Order: sequence, then structure tokens, then C-alpha cells
Amino acid sequence: MFDGFNNVILAITDNELVYKIDTWDIHLVGRNLILREAERKILLDITFAVPNRISIDRGRLLCNGVCLEISPHEILVLGWGRIYGNTTVNCQGGLIVGPNSPPQLKGFFGLPNLYRYPA
Repeated sequence: MFDGFNNVILAITDNELVYKIDTWDIHLVGRNLILREAERKILLDITFAVPNRISIDRGRLLCNGVCLEISPHEILVLGWGRIYGNTTVNCQGGLIVGPNSPPQLKGFFGLPNLYRYPA
């Protein structure tokens, strides 16, 4: 997960959560992780269902100028539109954004050309 300047603020490496401590608030209780960038401003609300499932309940994901706002019922892709229904099964990638994804990577939805916010 990245901030608006493409700095990594959360990564999962070899089943280990690695995050920047200067994030405004990090709340991990049981299998639920919530990151906030300010009071009442949630960046990510994620639940880990071990051994092989992750549920993003809500969030605002940024990467390379693309902004996705996730709620329990939809994904809002800023500058493009909405995707309703947020569940994938047996996909190597869920939402694949950008023209340069490897051809062997399969997802439930692809957006090769997308508006990017100004740098």
C-alpha cells in the first residue's frame, strides 16, 4: 500500500506486516487491521482470514497516480467509474490496472488505460 507520493506505507512480506510508523494511526486487533491518515479518515480496513483470504472492507488505495476507493459494495475508480460486487475467487489478481501487466496474470477485471491524478 502506498501514500499519494508512492511511498510504501504497508507491505506484507513472507507473511509479516511491515508498515511505516509515521502513519497517523494503526490499529490491529485480532485479524482486523485499520490504518488511518487522520482522525476519521480511514486509508485501509482489512481483515485477514487465515490461511488464504484477505478482505478489504473499505479503503483508499493509491499507486502511480491511480486512486481506488473501496467500500463493502463497490470499488470507485476515480476518473473511470464504479465496479459493483467486490468478490473474486481463484484469481491471481483481482483488479489489474495498467497496460503493462504480465499476460499470464489473470484477474476478474482489467483497466489498461486510466486517468491518473497530477503529480
